[in-house]
Order: sequence, then C-alpha cells, then structure tokens
Amino acid sequence: MRSIQLLVILFLVSGCATNLSKIPSNPDKAIVIAYSDSVGQALVPLAATTNTRLEIINGHNVHDAYDSSEVVTLDAGIHQIIVSCQYLQGAIKARAKTEHKIELLKGKKYIFKAILDRTQGCTTRYEVI
Repeated sequence: MRSIQLLVILFLVSGCATNLSKIPSNPDKAIVIAYSDSVGQALVPLAATTNTRLEIINGHNVHDAYDSSEVVTLDAGIHQIIVSCQYLQGAIKARAKTEHKIELLKGKKYIFKAILDRTQGCTTRYEVI
C-alpha cells in the first residue's frame, strides 16, 4: 500500500475551539478535522463542551501526550480513522473512542464532532462539506 502522506496543521485559536472558516480547502486532498468547542465552558460555566481528537489513521498514531492533530490532510481513498471524544456538561462527563472506515474524496472536508448518546455515552459522527 502506498504510504500515507500526512500534513498536520495546528490551529491555535483562543479557547481551543476549532475555527472551521480558517481551514483552507485543498482540491487535491481530503481534509479530516477534529472539531472542538471548548470556548463554551469558558464563557458559560455550565454550558456543554465537546472535545474531539484524531487518534489513529490507518494504523498510524497521529496523537501523543504532547501534540495532537486537529486537522490532517489525506489522499483520497478508503481510510480507517479512530477518533476520541469528550463531552462535558456540569457534572456529566463522557469519554470514548469511535472507529470509522470511510472513503474520502478529493476536495472535501470531513468534520468529526463529539455527540452525547444516551446508549453509547460519548460518540463521534462526521459530516462532509
């Protein structure tokens, strides 16, 4: 299998929120985004906040204790992506990892978001834009 080309882009945004408008499109690659909205808790103490992190892509760890990837650029094709999530609201705290096997298309952005699910706790879903 052809080696995966990973281009990691770190966005330092106030409060660690993911600013989707600042992530440029790439017509030749698919862009995978871990969306977090940590600003909510700083502004309103009991507001729900979600943190999503890309962990493993095609068996390669893209996260460690010191550096996490919020945005990864990949070649088009089928990829196995493991995403972790954390959902916080007051005393409610849920954490989990979700595995996704999806076909990525050139020029598209895949945005992974944490969701509180009554049966699974915290899970991640993605939308394509």
